[in-house]
Amino acid sequence: MIDDMLKDMGVVGVQVSSWSIQSYLCDYLQDADAVVWEDIWSPTWQIKVEFKEKKKLQFVIDDDQLFRSSAGDHSMPTNEQTTSIKALLVLDFHDQDYDDLFADHLHELRVALEEEMTKEDILDQFGDPEEQEHYYQLCSNYSSFKSMLRSEDFMTVAYRKNKKIHIDLGKLDLTFFQALHPFLEALKNIAKVFNATSNWDDHVHYNVTHE
Repeated sequence: MIDDMLKDMGVVGVQVSSWSIQSYLCDYLQDADAVVWEDIWSPTWQIKVEFKEKKKLQFVIDDDQLFRSSAGDHSMPTNEQTTSIKALLVLDFHDQDYDDLFADHLHELRVALEEEMTKEDILDQFGDPEEQEHYYQLCSNYSSFKSMLRSEDFMTVAYRKNKKIHIDLGKLDLTFFQALHPFLEALKNIAKVFNATSNWDDHVHYNVTHE
């Protein structure tokens, strides 16, 4: 599967030393008119590949295109039942260095939530008056979010490159996805303050309207 995927990307003549796969549910490619949670949250896999030798890869992809691949792995059972899975939030930033600013902000915000700072303290520390509604919503729904969390880590940066950040929200009960949890909506609204979009259609639309 890894070799097939690399070939589809035009990456040839390399030797793989190791690779890993992390499964998620992710809403980045959701349809604009999606209502049912299964149509919003798609099974997603983050694949990391290490090459035996350092080599500059020569493939290029435009910012408003996706790589397509028919590579697949049929070695794992497809009828496996699960009650919890990791959630992935993908953010595209449309201003230089805003991804770095948000990554730092995200870390500070996560620490504040973990330390169970009061809503008032968090609002005082982070939110400008016009943005405080988003921080208030985040704080108000943190307890509910935490009750669905099945991992110690949450809201961590899983990948960051080319003004794109993948945020691992943590391993969560399926009820989080089924409820379209307001904690996630608040986090997305905070990201918008940093001029970020959180799904593919909005990303492409932004690029088209700001050419």
